Amino acid sequence: MNLPAEQDAAEAIYALGQSDQAYARAYAATTAAKENLKIEKAAATPDEGTVQQKEKAALTSPRYREALDRLTECEYDKKLLELERERHHMTFEFWRSLEASRRRT
Repeated sequence: MNLPAEQDAAEAIYALGQSDQAYARAYAATTAAKENLKIEKAAATPDEGTVQQKEKAALTSPRYREALDRLTECEYDKKLLELERERHHMTFEFWRSLEASRRRT
């Protein structure tokens, strides 16, 4: 593994800035998907039957399944962006630590 150079640190900071909007979009999409899951469950809940029957019907409905799949996809995209951003942040912090050590010696 090569130690990060100043160019690597600059690229990491640039990449962090460039990913702000994508991360905000992924965060908003995840929040919306969570709310939509509740809406779809309510929409798929029948008026008749026991509580357990209503719950089962709602959770096994195609609309709820699609909403759950969408939420899973949103969570994946958000987590992937979080990990990429963390990697860029770690690259910069590692370079910064190396530079501080070099100045002391």
